[in-house]
Amino acid sequence: VVSTILLFFGQKPREIIKSVLGFVTVILVVLSKDEMTSLLPELVPHLLNWAHDSKNYFRMKIRVVLERLIRKCRYDGIYELASNDSKHIETFR
Repeated sequence: VVSTILLFFGQKPREIIKSVLGFVTVILVVLSKDEMTSLLPELVPHLLNWAHDSKNYFRMKIRVVLERLIRKCRYDGIYELASNDSKHIETFR
């Protein structure tokens, strides 16, 4: 189910992205550290793609999700995935 929901990150309507961000917030609480770590390669790039939304509509929500991911899965793993797309990581420094 999680990988199917993450496919919706590629959609344009903001209502869909808002729902996906809500789902990601829930799975952060429900899934264990190991399960979340296995989802990071799919999740982090999608989050960072919406970080530069022109109206900054989701910027704070994405920041909260990334902060929770860092607390749960450690900074190094997330930074390594985000550093592949270095222009996005500067948004949250």
